[in-house]
Amino acid sequence: MPRTTPRTKEQALRYAKTQREKRRANPEQDAAYKEYQRLYRQKRYKEDREGVKEYQKTYYRTMILKKLGVVPDWYDKQFEKQGGVCSICGKPSKRRLCVDHCHDTGKVRGLLCVKCNVAIGNLNTETLLENAIKYLRSVQ
Repeated sequence: MPRTTPRTKEQALRYAKTQREKRRANPEQDAAYKEYQRLYRQKRYKEDREGVKEYQKTYYRTMILKKLGVVPDWYDKQFEKQGGVCSICGKPSKRRLCVDHCHDTGKVRGLLCVKCNVAIGNLNTETLLENAIKYLRSVQ
C-alpha cells in the first residue's frame, strides 16, 4: 500500500539506512538486489543511451560542480584554456576531465584525467609526492 503522506528527508534517510541494514543482514537478498539494480541500469542504458548520457552530463554539471562552488561555464572555459588536455600529463582523455580540488580548503585547481586525479588524491601531501619522486629516481 503506498504512503499517503510524504516523507521528510530525515525519514527517507532513516528508511534507506534500515533497508541497507536488512540487506547486509541477509547476503542472498543483498546479492539479488544488486543484480536487480545492475540489470535495470543495463536495460535502461540500452533503451535510452543518449538520454542516460545527457542525464549524467547534466547531473555532473549541476550537482558536483555546485558542491565545489564552480559554475558550469567555468568547466567549459577551463577546458578550452587547457586545450582539452590534462594539466599534469598533457594527454587528452576519452572520458570527461575531473575537476581537481583540495579537500581541506575546497579550492579548485584545474582539470585532470582520471589517472592523474587518482594519483594526486592518493599522494595528497607534498611529502608523499617528494617521496614518490625520490623512489622513482632511485629505481631507474
